[in-house]
Amino acid sequence: MDPDLLNSLSYNEQQQLMASLQDHEATNSINMNTYVIEHCFNACITDFTSKAVSKKEEVCLGRCVDKFTNYTRRLTLRFQENQATLGEKFQGPDA
Repeated sequence: MDPDLLNSLSYNEQQQLMASLQDHEATNSINMNTYVIEHCFNACITDFTSKAVSKKEEVCLGRCVDKFTNYTRRLTLRFQENQATLGEKFQGPDA
């Protein structure tokens, strides 16, 4: 976020903006968790004849969640690298 833009807002506007951003972030987090749970459940839970989760299903769930977590971590790192590169381009070589 542009610091000049943030500084041009009143204290109350800054607080409202930050609250809105936090709400948005929380909603995104909940949606992402819901997606992972639904995706991994549908991919791994196949036997509904027992209340218990089988060892095969448990291993599948663990791998599914690990794969998603690793993918998200890697994607976040690449995004941060790209943002840093773009920031350097906009600031110029003397910044």
